[in-house]
Amino acid sequence: MADFPTHFCGQPFMKVMRRLSPCFRQGYHWNPCQSNRSFGDSVRNARHSYAALPFALVFDADTTLRRITGSILAALGVAAALWVAFNSDVLGDQYGFIESDFQLAVAVTLLLVVLETARRGVGWPLPLVAGLALLYGLFGQYMPGEFGHSGTPVESFFGTLTIAEGGIWGTLTGVWCRSWRSL
Repeated sequence: MADFPTHFCGQPFMKVMRRLSPCFRQGYHWNPCQSNRSFGDSVRNARHSYAALPFALVFDADTTLRRITGSILAALGVAAALWVAFNSDVLGDQYGFIESDFQLAVAVTLLLVVLETARRGVGWPLPLVAGLALLYGLFGQYMPGEFGHSGTPVESFFGTLTIAEGGIWGTLTGVWCRSWRSL
């Protein structure tokens, strides 16, 4: 485990954190879903994850390269999670189905950020197993015999993983984000 960083971008770490913490607190408590309809775990866990990603990918980095790549991944993940939170009403109406190339790009970005965050947090085993499961879901119809399946449309596959509450915004993401929030 890396030592707690004392400096970030040439400034004392706690000074940077004091400047950033109001942004994260405001982002965590602010509800981007301003409708009467509750979208449930998806919006809440999207808010938690965009507040936790910088801590998991940037502030926990032990080398400059990991900090730079973590910053890029955190920015992409935050942007994608915010997009999901801001568009929760529209996404709720297309529950579990991607309708455009942009939504597919957001879905792939979210999955890659989640896999890399898991790799940095717990090592290679979890992302490898998850990656194999994703490959099976995408290409399992080409497997012969009893191990194959009838196939799932790409739009439904990625939509279920990134829009629906049972995918990456499910219970495990909520537990992970709450554990980062409590640190």
